[in-house]
Order: sequence, then structure tokens, then C-alpha cells
Amino acid sequence: TFDTLRNHPSFYVFNHRGRVLFQSPDTVNSSSNQDALS
Repeated sequence: TFDTLRNHPSFYVFNHRGRVLFQSPDTVNSSSNQDALS
């Protein structure tokens, strides 16, 4: 795994950040949107 991460750091960073940024904000935005709509 470490070799892969070193060989493709940007891919790992993009993948890791993408999941975190997409999942976390998605959940937060959904809650915020519901609160705002309510």
C-alpha cells in the first residue's frame, strides 16, 4: 500500500480527500439544508 501511495500520491490524496470532502459535506449540507428548509 505504501509503495502505491508513494507511486501515486496525488491519486491517493484525490481519492482520500474526494471521499472525505464529498461524504462529510454531503452529510453536513443535507442536515443544513433540512434545517434551512424547516
